[in-house]
Amino acid sequence: MKNKKNTLQLALINIKNIDDNILKILVILSICIIIIGIGLSAIVFLATGFIDKAFNFGFCLTSNCIQNFKAIYGSVLDILTTTGVMLGGLITLGAITVALLSYLSSNRALALANHISHMAIFSNYIYKEIEKKGRLNASSFDVLKWYNLIYSNQESGELIISKDYKIFILEINSQIQTSNKLITKESDGAYLYKPHQKSMKSILKKSGIELSALPRLDFHEVEGEVLELIDIINKSFCRSADNLEIEKRIYL
Repeated sequence: MKNKKNTLQLALINIKNIDDNILKILVILSICIIIIGIGLSAIVFLATGFIDKAFNFGFCLTSNCIQNFKAIYGSVLDILTTTGVMLGGLITLGAITVALLSYLSSNRALALANHISHMAIFSNYIYKEIEKKGRLNASSFDVLKWYNLIYSNQESGELIISKDYKIFILEINSQIQTSNKLITKESDGAYLYKPHQKSMKSILKKSGIELSALPRLDFHEVEGEVLELIDIINKSFCRSADNLEIEKRIYL
């Protein structure tokens, strides 16, 4: 559980770093616009004052003087106005971006928190079910691998049964059906538990379930408890329109 909390904290830090970088870019752009705008205004103001002799005029606050000032320094005022408009637009964009990033960050953090919480519930549920079984050992189960097989896109908050997990269940049922046909002589050959054991171990390994090679009766008992566990998990955590029930074994 501690590792899961550390994962959540690390993810939140990464999200915050991304948001901070975007905000830094907006601040830098704002500063650049201010510097360029004021710089151009200062250059035009000084050039107009010295070259056009505008600085030779005396200080005056009459209406005519103000109109003359606007006429002489109109370009400076235009540059400052344009700078203000651009800066205002960037600030508006920044406010919208901050609001959007805040919303997305909250959603991502919530989805990740829900994912970790659901994974913890899934893990605890499996271990409690394993304790009820007489032949199963918790060390034989990689619960995280099983969970990731069921929910391939769980970190986004979508608890949708993956295509790979449906194929995994189909492979189990296909192996059971094949062995059932062999034991009932519906197909050529005879049922041999060792080839069946090898195939079933290989299939179950895809979900993180490791079974040891055992004598026939022992393996069938362990296999039965594993299949019962898978069936329980499917009914409890895997809501799907597809049939995820495990086939009945008759090759025992």
